[in-house]
Amino acid sequence: MKKQTKSNWQTIVFATIAAVVFMFATNSPASAQMIYKVGDRAEKMSAGEWVEVEIIEVKDGGQYVVRFIKSGISGAWYDGNELRPIKAKAQNNTDNKVQDQTNENNRADNQTTDKTNRFGARDPRTCEDTKAPARGAITAALALKYLNCQMEGIWSNDLYLVENVKVEVGGGLSYAAIRGQYSLDQIDVRVPVYPIRGSFLKYQCQDPETAYVGPPNTNCVTYNNPKATGYCYKTTFGDWKCNMTDRSATEKENVRTKVAPPKP
Repeated sequence: MKKQTKSNWQTIVFATIAAVVFMFATNSPASAQMIYKVGDRAEKMSAGEWVEVEIIEVKDGGQYVVRFIKSGISGAWYDGNELRPIKAKAQNNTDNKVQDQTNENNRADNQTTDKTNRFGARDPRTCEDTKAPARGAITAALALKYLNCQMEGIWSNDLYLVENVKVEVGGGLSYAAIRGQYSLDQIDVRVPVYPIRGSFLKYQCQDPETAYVGPPNTNCVTYNNPKATGYCYKTTFGDWKCNMTDRSATEKENVRTKVAPPKP
């Protein structure tokens, strides 16, 4: 009878240990993998450091196309285990300490690269949130914020930046009043459209590594937009979009070539 009791006791202990081991195994970081959807933000390792990305396309099997927030460049398919939640804490182990020290040394030895991108310029500004205002008219301050980030980016391998943006916001108009004049993508026709006017200087910069641009630091063309006009409007997703331009920007007196790019 005692032997049978001891056998039962051992069985219970072994079963408990197995359950605990299984619980830790299934909840360990190595086996966990986040699932993301379009529009989510995450982090991906790039050039030895974690950088913020936005999910722009999802494929069955846990693969994603991402847009790198700072550069605006879109990457190819990445597995979910190559991404991590934003501001995730690195594990406190020797490997991570070595990696952190390596990253710090690289930054110290290559400060110029950290300050400028491949165009020798500052990075394009990005919009973290474009929902404001949730109701009512858009303000000049918000219109300025959205113009600065929405008119900048990398398109067709050229970098576009804007400087010295000034803007005024007019009274709201119905979409019917301007329909046919402009193509306003994803517009919510129930919300008034706000005409804007102002001025800005646009930079178009080429990559010195892939295009012949002459002497160093002369890889940009500028277009002065002294009498720019446009609109701010709300999309069906609840985001605001703003854009303005001046048709005279391409005239000879408003164009300068071989200009240095804006620095950080």
